[in-house]
Amino acid sequence: MESRHLKKRSFARPLIIMSMSLLTLAFVLQTVYIVGIIRRELKSIQEDHYAIITKSFADMLELEVRGNEHQLEGFAEALSIMENASRLDYEKLLNRVQNSNRYFETVFFTDPSGKVIYSPDKGFAGTDLSAREYFIALSEGGRKTFTTAHALRSEATGNITIVHGARVTRNGELAGILGASLNLTLFGEELLVKKKIGETGQVMVMDGDGLFLIHPDEDIRFSQASELNPLFGEIIAGEEYEQYRDYTLGGTGKQGFFVRMAGLEWVIGLSVDRGEAFFLADSVLMRFIISNAAMILITSCFIFFYIRKNLVAKVRSLEYLMARASEGILTDQGRVSGRDEIAEMAGNLNTLLDSLRRFFSTLNSSIGALEGVGTDLSANMEETASAVNQIRVNVESSLVRIDQQGQSVLTTASAAEQMARNISSLEGNVERQNESIEQGSSAVEEMISRIREVSASTESSERLMTTLSASSVKGQEKIRGVSLQAQTIAGQSQELTEANNLISGIAARTNLLAMNAAIEARPMRVTRDGASPWWPTRYETWRNSPRSSPPRSGIPSNR
Repeated sequence: MESRHLKKRSFARPLIIMSMSLLTLAFVLQTVYIVGIIRRELKSIQEDHYAIITKSFADMLELEVRGNEHQLEGFAEALSIMENASRLDYEKLLNRVQNSNRYFETVFFTDPSGKVIYSPDKGFAGTDLSAREYFIALSEGGRKTFTTAHALRSEATGNITIVHGARVTRNGELAGILGASLNLTLFGEELLVKKKIGETGQVMVMDGDGLFLIHPDEDIRFSQASELNPLFGEIIAGEEYEQYRDYTLGGTGKQGFFVRMAGLEWVIGLSVDRGEAFFLADSVLMRFIISNAAMILITSCFIFFYIRKNLVAKVRSLEYLMARASEGILTDQGRVSGRDEIAEMAGNLNTLLDSLRRFFSTLNSSIGALEGVGTDLSANMEETASAVNQIRVNVESSLVRIDQQGQSVLTTASAAEQMARNISSLEGNVERQNESIEQGSSAVEEMISRIREVSASTESSERLMTTLSASSVKGQEKIRGVSLQAQTIAGQSQELTEANNLISGIAARTNLLAMNAAIEARPMRVTRDGASPWWPTRYETWRNSPRSSPPRSGIPSNR
């Protein structure tokens, strides 16, 4: 009854929570799995996209450098045919070379020994360049064009420069070297740095020594790349043609793709912030997550309303019906609709209520009949109680009689003992009266036989008393058998009475025999004093025989 006073809790709530939890877990696992796949695929696509862009910049930079070399090579061929040209012609040609490419910072022409003989920069004339990398490569290596892979910072302008050189020959002999110093700072800004690659995309170029040749940040240019991030040193030292790296710079996550330029031994890289690199992926993933969350919400609402309408309503109808039944109202019936388990439960409940109505109707009829039977049973019980009391009184009376019979048996046993003592004394008399013993031997044997019968009767009486006592105990446990046992006890008591009478008769006869023996013994003693009859002589002979043993009772056997 206490459970009715507890706060009611609907089973639909944990069911809905469990369903929503399982659904949410399923969607979360699906989202994590799909997000992982999408992220990997988008990362692969993004990597391919950055590789294409970086390789395009590398090809463009390579083409520009080779274009400068070919341009300078054309002017070198023009110088090769100017054998008898004046100084003014050389200066015009060099000015033309410098003006032909706005990235050329300084143009010069050396003699075969490496000394600058013509240059628009008057201060550069007369400089010995014989130890420079490009002069050695063109004069001794036999190459037509050459571009330095290692950059230099110009002391005059402060710009980072590289040198293009072209071989000038006349009649197959080295006539000099035509060179141009390329302003790599301006060249890199216009060719690479100003290119817009998203919001955070940056293009950088590092030479073989690990110096930044081209970089959007002026403070970083011509600095050691490994000092900015050890990753750049690993990329420079590596031998891979292309590398895709995820790194952090200044606390910002970066995605970088790096390509090695084999001709110049440079490494060109494209760096994009991680947020921008994965913006598309994150956007797709966020939309996917939002759509999954919306799907979870919609599905949860559907499950909630479905359970409330199709499950909770039916269960509440059954609950109301059971509550009415618990109050004793069995006339209501549950509504059965559909073919699901709850509809089947409602049908079974209706059947149960019908059965209960029929049962209680039959029970009321049976109670009326039982009341009459109860009255009769009460009267019979009273009669039975009085009969039991009467049996108890009879049993108590029988027990008293049994006690009395026990006392009689004890008295009989005492008499038998007295009789045994009398017999013992009688043996002494018989020994002294041998003549009368032979005449009374048959009587004595009969008497002994009777005594044995008496003893057997006494043992039988004791067994009967033991049986009677056990039967009395059992009679107390089984009242219904007391009457029969009482009758048995009465019969056995009659036998005991007869046995007592028999014992009394035997005792009387024994006393009579003893008296007769005593009477007969007197004349025999006189006769013995006067004369010796013939049989005592035989008795004396038998008694004095060495092989004979005296009889048990002192009476010779008449056999």
